[in-house]
Amino acid sequence: MKLFRIRWKEAVALLLIGLWWGIPALRIWQADRLVDELCARNGGFNVYEPVLLSADEPDPFSQFEATGEGAAQVTAKYGRVRKTRTLRGKPDPVDGAALVILEDRYQIVRSSDKRLLGEVIAYTRKGGDPVGPWDWPSHSCPKQAEDGLEKRIFRKPRA
Repeated sequence: MKLFRIRWKEAVALLLIGLWWGIPALRIWQADRLVDELCARNGGFNVYEPVLLSADEPDPFSQFEATGEGAAQVTAKYGRVRKTRTLRGKPDPVDGAALVILEDRYQIVRSSDKRLLGEVIAYTRKGGDPVGPWDWPSHSCPKQAEDGLEKRIFRKPRA
C-alpha cells in the first residue's frame, strides 16, 4: 500500500508538470502555425522600384538603425516607415511571457515624391512560455525582414 501512495504522488506530480508545460506548448504551436499561415498568405518582400546606386554612392541605410515605430527621414533622398499592429494577445511590457502575435510593415519611400519603393510584411509570435527564469522565445517570418528589404531595393552595379 505504501508503494501505491508513493507512485500516486509521482503520477500527480508528472500530471501537473505535464499540464504546466503542455498547455503553453500547445498554445505556442498554434500561434506559430498562425504566423506561418499569415506569412504564406501575404507576408514577405515586395519591391516596387529597385534603385541602382552608383559605384561611389554609399548604401543609404548603412549607418541607420530603426528605433521604434513611425516614419524616419534616413537621408535627404530616402525615408523609412515602420508600422506595428497587434493581431492577437495584449503586449505587456512588465510580463514579457504573454503570448502576442504582431504584424510589422517596413516601408522604404523616396523623399522627393513620397513614392513607395518597397515594403516587407513580417509576422512575429512573442512569448507564451510558462513562467520561469529563461528568455522567452519568438517565431517570425520572414527572417531579417528589415535588412533584407534594403538589400533587395538598393543595388550597386557589378564591376
